[in-house]
Amino acid sequence: MKAKDAKATAAERRAEYEAWYEEQVRLGLEDLDAGRAVSDEDVRKHFEKRFKQHAGRQQKQAA
Repeated sequence: MKAKDAKATAAERRAEYEAWYEEQVRLGLEDLDAGRAVSDEDVRKHFEKRFKQHAGRQQKQAA
């Protein structure tokens, strides 16, 4: 591949990524505006519960 072709390909990939990123940001902002969000505290509680369940299963298997 020639250097000119490589630069064109890189520029195309960059433009595609930027378009994708902007779309994801727009969708995220729409979700927030519509109230479709989860608080950090709720996520933390969820994973703490999951970790405790997993630890309990591991203890049972070790016994």
